[in-house]
Amino acid sequence: MSGELLAELRKDINMTQQDLADYLRVSKDSISKYERMEVAPPDDIKIRLAQLFNVSIDYLMGLSRVASYDEYIPFPNNTPMEIREKTIKYMEKLMDEYEMQER
Repeated sequence: MSGELLAELRKDINMTQQDLADYLRVSKDSISKYERMEVAPPDDIKIRLAQLFNVSIDYLMGLSRVASYDEYIPFPNNTPMEIREKTIKYMEKLMDEYEMQER
């Protein structure tokens, strides 16, 4: 997880490091270390961060370039996760192909 991304997401919702620390029930020093990439947050913290910032874990971990496809794809609430994931992977493949053509 990029510390720079974490700081950017935190600032986007007008949270201080202390605010985020209070929300996650960790110390402000822990948030600072996450943002400086001295320590990686545990998985349970990553999940809570993704939920707080309304982004996917893949985006948070740098595995996807798009924070949330929900704004692009109006999935019905009952859409199975498997279908959502396949759709997202297909969209990313198309994006990669487009970028290759642009070069």
